[in-house]
Amino acid sequence: MAPGPAPRLLPGLTSGLAAGLAAASFVAPPAAGASAPTPTCRGEAATLVVDEPGFTEGTEGPDVIVVQEAGARVNALGGDDLMCIDAAERTMIDAGAGDDLVEVRDRSSYYWLTVHSLGPGDDTFLGGPGADRYLGDQEDPSPEAGGSDTIHTGGGNDQVRIGGRSTPHLVDVDLGAGDDRLSVTTDPVAPGSVLRGGPGRDELSARATRVALDAAALTVELVDDGGTASLAGWTSFEAYTVVGQVGTVRGTSGPDRVTMQTYGRVDVRTGGGRDVITFGDAARGWVRGGTGRDLLVRENISDPTTIDLRKGTLVEGQRGRRSLRLAGLEDVTATGSVGSTVVGDRRDNRIRLTCGTASGGPGDDTIVEHTPPRYRPDYFPDGCQDHVARGGRGDDVLVGSPGPDRLYGGPGRDVARGRGARDLCRAERVRDC
Repeated sequence: MAPGPAPRLLPGLTSGLAAGLAAASFVAPPAAGASAPTPTCRGEAATLVVDEPGFTEGTEGPDVIVVQEAGARVNALGGDDLMCIDAAERTMIDAGAGDDLVEVRDRSSYYWLTVHSLGPGDDTFLGGPGADRYLGDQEDPSPEAGGSDTIHTGGGNDQVRIGGRSTPHLVDVDLGAGDDRLSVTTDPVAPGSVLRGGPGRDELSARATRVALDAAALTVELVDDGGTASLAGWTSFEAYTVVGQVGTVRGTSGPDRVTMQTYGRVDVRTGGGRDVITFGDAARGWVRGGTGRDLLVRENISDPTTIDLRKGTLVEGQRGRRSLRLAGLEDVTATGSVGSTVVGDRRDNRIRLTCGTASGGPGDDTIVEHTPPRYRPDYFPDGCQDHVARGGRGDDVLVGSPGPDRLYGGPGRDVARGRGARDLCRAERVRDC
């Protein structure tokens, strides 16, 4: 086929367009020796740039490390190292021995960074706005004495563990804004250490065989086979968790959140404020609320359990061998894979339970079937089939489950609300029954 005619250029533009095309097709070669600028960390040129995920090691001397790729695993080894982290998502850090400084420059609030160890020496970690997790040398314990750790995590919901040393060392912890957790064990911390929670709802978690925590006096004593440790003078913590065999907790005059993950004897006394006391395991001993409105939460119930505020008892198991004495509690939440029995007292009680039987007292009570959380599909996967609520005297509100319910108001002006199943309701006002 014969070639077509050459394209015509508009008059007056022939020479100019040709010159423009020629200029556009010319690309100047890079200047000899030109390269991208070397990244820096705190004004010092990087000796190691981590620009791909996976494992990277520094040297036994002083390194300047810049992490630019998410998912990196960096072990700086020995020496006084500087490390700046520009990509913190799924990044893992081990600073090694020496006087190290690790700074997060990633401004994203959605990353998840793990610092396994700062190692022996005078070390500093400065977190960012995302979720920083510092494991406190737990996975790589060092017996070396001396040194201090400064750990300021910044914003985000951060987690910090203190430990990994067999001799006392000085720590300065500031968890910054966010809902953070500080975990302590019997690993010794030197006097003069600073433990600050910061803005947000922050939790102090103490793990040992025996724990005695006084939130008002700002002290905690920890004892186990590994030794004994004492901490004092923390600030800005609103929640407290005790993990171990024997636990004693004293609350403050304000609102406290106390979680007991203990399987032995307990003694919990809160002060004023709206307190929440949670048990994740069966225990024995005393729980005393304070002058405010207080809530008892019993989670993960796997044996028949009766919580009786009128008698002041919590009894678990067929023979009732595991029991708590209760006082000063107004409200109850009971969740688990086995139905519970909850009995109120003369006050205005608020009762929530996954399944079972709840009875109010002479007060104006609220009884609600508590839908299991999505992460516990083993809690009544077919729904509660035997939910019974009795309001007793007073003006009560009874709310049923998605399954068949029996809701009895009793004397007073009561409200009963089923949830669409074959429900039996007896009250002055009835809905969805």
